[in-house]
Amino acid sequence: MEEEEKKSFTVVDKRRFSEDGERRDSGESDTEAQDQAAPGPEEASARTSGSGVTAKEERSEAASSPDADAEIKVDFPSFIVSLYTQTMIMLGEIPHPETNLLNTNLDAARQTIEVIAMLEERTEGNRSPDEDKLMKDVLSSLRMGYVKKAKG
Repeated sequence: MEEEEKKSFTVVDKRRFSEDGERRDSGESDTEAQDQAAPGPEEASARTSGSGVTAKEERSEAASSPDADAEIKVDFPSFIVSLYTQTMIMLGEIPHPETNLLNTNLDAARQTIEVIAMLEERTEGNRSPDEDKLMKDVLSSLRMGYVKKAKG
C-alpha cells in the first residue's frame, strides 16, 4: 500500500483573552495573514458553489473578527446614546431591531432613565460641555416620552 500523503495543519488560538483573563495582542502572525488572504481551492469553491454560507453569516463572521473590534468606538457619548436608543425601544417609540415590532416595557424604561440620571449625577464636573448638553437633552426627551406613555 502506498503511504497516504501526510497533510500538516496548524492550530491557532484566536481567543481574545488568555487563560489568565489578559487581553491578547490583536496582531496576527504571518501565516495567519497568508491563510486569510488566500483561501485554499476548497474554500473558494465552497463559497461560490452555494455551500450554504449566506451573506449574513459572512457579515457576522467579519463583525466578530479582531479588526471589527478596533472600529467600534466606545466613549461616554456613544454609551449614553445607546442607553437612549434602548429606552426608546422600551417606550415603544422605535421598533425592536430583531422583530421590527413596537413593544412597551415601562418598568424597564423607567429603570434605564434612572440609570442615566444616576450617571448624570455621578459624572458631574467630569463631562465636557457637549456631554452635559447630551445628558440634559437625553434625560429630558426620555422623561417626557415616559410620562406620555404612562398617562396614555
